[in-house]
Formats: sequence, C-alpha cells, structure tokens
Amino acid sequence: MTQVFISYSRRDLAFVEQLASDLKAVGLVVWYDLSRLEAGDSWPEEIQSAIGASDIFIIVISPDSIVSKWVRKEFLYASSKRKKSIPLLYKKCDLPLWLLDIHFIDIQGKNYKRNYNEILRAMGVQPVAPKKPPVPEKAEPVLVKPVRKEETPELKKVRAQRKWDSKNISMLVALIALSLVLVFGLPPLLPQAEDTPVPALITTDEPVLEPTATATIIITTEPSSTPTEASTPTTAPLSTEISDEFGVEMMLVPAGEFTMGSDDIYGAKPAHMIFLDAYYIDKYEVTNALYKICVDAKVCDLPRRTSSSSHYSYYDNPEFSNYPVMYINWFKAKAYCEWRGARLPTEAEWEKAARGTDARTYPWGEGIDCKKANYAGCVGDAVEVGRYESGKSPYGIYDMVGNVSEWVADWYSETYYQNSPVSNPFGPEIGEYRGLRGGYYSVSNNNAPSSQRFYFDPEYTSVGLGFRCARDANLLITPTPGTITNQDWKPYMDKNQGSTIDVQPEPGTNNSIRITFNLLEEDWAAVYKKLSPNPLVGTNGLTISYRGHGAPNTIEVKLIHTDDTVCKKVIHNKTNTSDRTDRLEISYRDLVCEAGDLNLDNLDRIDLSFSNWPNFGDEPGEGEVFIEMIQLVP
Repeated sequence: MTQVFISYSRRDLAFVEQLASDLKAVGLVVWYDLSRLEAGDSWPEEIQSAIGASDIFIIVISPDSIVSKWVRKEFLYASSKRKKSIPLLYKKCDLPLWLLDIHFIDIQGKNYKRNYNEILRAMGVQPVAPKKPPVPEKAEPVLVKPVRKEETPELKKVRAQRKWDSKNISMLVALIALSLVLVFGLPPLLPQAEDTPVPALITTDEPVLEPTATATIIITTEPSSTPTEASTPTTAPLSTEISDEFGVEMMLVPAGEFTMGSDDIYGAKPAHMIFLDAYYIDKYEVTNALYKICVDAKVCDLPRRTSSSSHYSYYDNPEFSNYPVMYINWFKAKAYCEWRGARLPTEAEWEKAARGTDARTYPWGEGIDCKKANYAGCVGDAVEVGRYESGKSPYGIYDMVGNVSEWVADWYSETYYQNSPVSNPFGPEIGEYRGLRGGYYSVSNNNAPSSQRFYFDPEYTSVGLGFRCARDANLLITPTPGTITNQDWKPYMDKNQGSTIDVQPEPGTNNSIRITFNLLEEDWAAVYKKLSPNPLVGTNGLTISYRGHGAPNTIEVKLIHTDDTVCKKVIHNKTNTSDRTDRLEISYRDLVCEAGDLNLDNLDRIDLSFSNWPNFGDEPGEGEVFIEMIQLVP
C-alpha cells in the first residue's frame, strides 16, 4: 500500500488535515507529524523513520513552511533518500533556492479542487471521477399519457385510408387529442394547489451543498398509478436575529454575492463581486457596559483612556453605559470577541453588512445627513448606539457610518482588491496595519461611504476607535446546561520521560479543575476522566473555558473509544493565557481520528494531554491550567 509523508507548517494544519482525509479516502496511508506519533516517541527519530518508510513525499508550500527549519530538513532528507517529491503550492510566496528547480502543483484557493486529480496522477493513483446528481433513467419531459381506448371500427376504417394529405392528418390528430382531453381531463401541467407539496427541480450539474442534510427528492419521468406525497425537508431556516449567551443581539447576513469596493474611491478599486457564507454580526457597536463585563471577568484590559472628546468621565460613567466603547486597539477588540465565542468580522463581511447586495453607497441608500448618521458636523462626540433608526443597513444593523470607527480582522493592503479571492476573502496573509471601517463621529461626508477603507497600526488606539463582533452562522453553537463535572479526573504519565502532572477539583465548584505540570522538552503528561455514564451522546461538540500561566505548551483534547482508538484536536502553544480566560470551541467534525470515525456511543474516556514541541513554540517548564468548565454543545 502506498505510503505518503506530508511536510508542512503547523499554521497550515487545517488544510493538511483536509488533504490527509482526502488521500486516505482513496486508500493511501498518510503520515504527518503528530498524526501518528505515540506518547513517549522521540519526535526527530519518528519523522526520519516515517520519511524512510514513505513512497511519496509531499511538501505543502506556503510563506510559513519555506521558513521552517524542520520542513527544509525533511525535504533535504527525503531528497537524499530519492523519494518522489510532490510540491503543492498552497499559498503564494517567494520560493527558496532549494525549491526553485522543482515543478509544483498549484492548489491555491479553488485550485485545490480543480487540481486534486493531478495530485493523484502524480502519485500514480487513478483519478476520482466527479460525482454527479442522480439522473433519471428516462430524461423525457414529464407528461402524463392517457391510456388509449380500444379503436372503434370507424377509426380502423380511417387508418386504412393511406392517401390522406398531411393537412387532414394533422386535423385528425387535433380532434382526437381534444376528445381525449374531454374524456380524461388535462394532465397536471398547471400549478398545483397550495396544500400539495411540489418538489424543486435542480438543474445544475454540480452537487448542491447545504449547511445541514435535507431529504432527497427524486422526480420520476413516468406517472405513478398511485399518487404519492412528496417528502418535505425539515431543516429550519436561520433566524434573522439572535442573542448570544451574553445577551448581545446579532443580525443574520445571508449567504450570497454582493458588490465590494468602488471604482471611485482610492484604495477600494476595483468594484468586484464577492460571495460570502452566511454569518451573524452585532446589531450595535460594542458598548461600554458590554466591554466592562469582560474587564470585570479579568479577560479584557481597560480602554487606554476612559474619557471622550467632550466627557472627562465616559467609559466608567453609568450615564454612557449604552454608548460605544472607545480607545480600543485591535488586540483588545479581538480578545473581547473571542471571549464572547465570536470574532472580528472580515473586511468583506463588514462591508456587506453595511451596504447589502445592491451596491448602495450608504447603509440606507444614497445621500447623507445628520438624521441618518453621526459624522462630522453633527454632534462632535459619540452618541448612544441605535439612535439613528433611518440609518440602518438592509439587515437591520445600526451605526455602520460614523459614531466610532470599527476594527476588522484583515491586514490592510491598498492593492488587495486587484487579486483577492472571489469567495470569503480573509485579507492579505501578512501586513503592517489592520483595517478599520465606518469612520467615526468626525469623519467627513467624503469619507463616509460604506466602501471607504481605513487602516491603523493594530497597537494604535485613540478616541473614536471601537468595534463590533461576528460569528459564522453554520458554526453557531450555544452551550447547554450539560457539563462534564470536576470529579474523578486522574493523572496519566505512562511512558513519559520524567514530566509530572497533578489534577485536583477546585473547592466549592462542580466543574472547575486545577492542573499543575512540569514538562520536559519533547515530553508529555495527561489527565483523563472515564465517561461512565457518557454525557456526550447526542451532542455535537465541546466548549472548554480555561485560564493558565507558566510555560506555554500544547493541549490535545482526545476522545478515546473502548478499543483505545483516538479522535483528537491539537492546539499548540496555548496553556499560558496569562490568567485570562480562553475558550476552545471544538466541533466533533474537527477531530482527527486515528482509525474510522468518532462513535459517541462507544467512548471510554476524555483525555486532556499536555505536551512540549519546541518546533511549535512550546517551552519546557512548570505551568498551571484551570479548566473552568467543559460545556456540551447540542
């Protein structure tokens, strides 16, 4: 059986897991760093052994992998062993000298899907034929043919006369058809009554993907003697408005295309069509009151200043609790959104939420005045969020022009629009500045259009700098009251090289545990809990809230079956959060399984492993982690 070794940067792990899964599906044996390392193994020796045993060496090329000393070592070792090398260009970069003379396969963006069969051919594997939707055996139009009655003597006499001209034959056919209609009625070609389910006809040649599974409707081309009722999909539509677990209102922006940019604004050229998946975005800018909850939880830092342009006491003054928080830099905005289980919106998401799909200039349409937005010459300071009812965007979102400028997730590049992806763009991979959108209460009307772009150093903060959060609609998870309790957790150190670990329940709590460890380089230690009874059955994921300090090390969340096969999620360099609460949201779909699929009905235990991998920024030494809660996701 063909064995494949994948060399890559840890920053590209999400793609590598997808690639590994696709290659395994066609019968290949795949090895990539931690995917097949056992506890206690020597990492360099195992990698060298795996390359030696492989038939094919794949290197995933990206700006991160070409500067990785381990990727270079792996490539040079594979070359010395004359392994067949297949470079895959995952992200555009300047190739180093040791890769210049090798032909690569372009898998950037949608090219992965287009060139996947080329990858298989390069490995000597028969390409996979694309799957097409089921095609009915007979593709004729759907017509109901009436049953022919026995011919009368008169009709037989007519058929015997073979010398009629074509005009008379046509007239006879029309008369017969009319007679049949009068006897049997019209076939069901007209619109049916509202209480009769009508299946939708899919005409595309490509499979149609939906966020969740729906019933398959088969349209036959022959009438059935017994009418059957069509099945109706039961998938509930996404809610237009939701409130997250902190009570923050968020509005749905449905999936689809919109016009991004403008041919008339410097830095926003050209106007171009972008497709975005569905997502939710905050209805209002994050307020002083909401941000204060995060500060009081010791997760967020205070704004750099607590005043505004005209108010000495602003942030901590109850009079302004529903005003937008200001003096927030990009890192503080990001930390707050992640604490809420959300994230900063991308630049594309922000713009679509502001201007909709009809390429309007402002959220409300055209023209600007002080009745619709708080910009230069209107108030001179921030106002309460949601004041401008007539200034809402097409999705019911307030204050997308003026009041405060809003951080977005992307790095900024004035030329990015010239070659940006056409679907779900995330901005440049690297940069010096982060993007800002919307302008604040002193923005001029010339800089107020929703396609206008701004940028600042992410460390920069000033009056008028605020933000709002977003989250993916198809990954939206709301924790249930179900949790994994803090009782019966045990340490596990089999086969390690001297590292230590201890686990104790936090006094006075039902969910929190305290884990202390001292990890040696390239070593590990773990804690585990038996799942008996198993509370994970019927759930879709876990949300782990934790805080920690000390040496930064890798966390592996493992679900282990009764036969000891493992499904896991690896998070490198994450144990030290400087005692700020962090959240790991883990969908079971994201777990990588050693063999087969995750079977919730056959689980034995949950395992939290802590390991030290210097190549990923981990550091040996002592650390302490408090698992505040492990919540079950419905």
